[in-house]
Amino acid sequence: MVRFYESRDRDLVARLTTDAESLKEKLAATLASKHPDYVGAISSKEYQAVRRFLSHFERFYTLNYDLLIYWALMQELEPQLRHDDGFRADPEDPDAPWVAWNDYNQYGQNVYFIHGGLHLYADGATLRKLTFKRTDIPLIDQIRAQLDDGVFPLIVTEGTSEEKHAAILHHGYLAKSLRSLASCEGSLFIHGHSLDPNDRHVLRGIVEGKFKALFVSLYGKPDSQANRAIRRRAEALAHERPERKPLSVEFYDANSAAAWG
Repeated sequence: MVRFYESRDRDLVARLTTDAESLKEKLAATLASKHPDYVGAISSKEYQAVRRFLSHFERFYTLNYDLLIYWALMQELEPQLRHDDGFRADPEDPDAPWVAWNDYNQYGQNVYFIHGGLHLYADGATLRKLTFKRTDIPLIDQIRAQLDDGVFPLIVTEGTSEEKHAAILHHGYLAKSLRSLASCEGSLFIHGHSLDPNDRHVLRGIVEGKFKALFVSLYGKPDSQANRAIRRRAEALAHERPERKPLSVEFYDANSAAAWG
C-alpha cells in the first residue's frame, strides 16, 4: 500500500485510495452491465448440464462474482443438489427483503463465494444477500438499482494475493469461506482456474489443507503454453506439501465435464 512508501505523501495516499475505490466501483458496475438480465436468460438444458457436473461434489467454492452458479443451484431441476450458502432470515428483521449470513448458524453451509459476489452487501456487522423470493424483483435489477444509489457489493478486487487476503480477513463470511476450503478432505476439482499466483491466498488452502488428490482442468491442447504453466503450478503445490501429507495431482479435459452443456 502507498501509505507504507518512504515519501508518506498524504495527498498522494488520499488520491490513490480514492482512485482505487473508484476503480472497484466501476468494476462492479461493468460486471452488472455485462451480466445476463435474468435467470431465464440461461436455458434449462444449460442449467441441467451444470447441475449434473455439480452433483459429483459435496461442497462448492467459487472465485467468480457473478450469479451463474447461484442461479444454477437455485433451479428446481434434476438432479437434486444440496446447497446452503449460510444465509438465513434475520431474526431481528425476519420480514426484510434480504437475508443475512448467520455466523452463529452456518453449520450446514456448503456453498462459498470466496471473493464475494454481486448479490452480497456488507452493512456494518451484517452481511446481506439480495433475494428474488422476498421481492419478486430480478437480482440483476436489484444489483443495478443498488449501484445507481451508490451502494456497492462485497467483492474482492485487490490486485495482489496479499491484498486480496487482507480484504478477505476483514469480513467474517469471506474468512470463513477461505478457512473452510483448507478444512476439506478427499479430492478437490479445480475447474476453469489457471492457478495464478494472484490467488496464492486460495492455493495455500490446498497446500496446508487435507486434500489427498487434486484434479485440475485444462482447456484446449494439453501441451499449450498456458496448460504447461498450469501443470507446473499444480505440481509445485504438491511439492510444497510435507511428506506426511502427500498430494496426488491429475489433469482432465475441461470440455469433458460439459459443465454448461
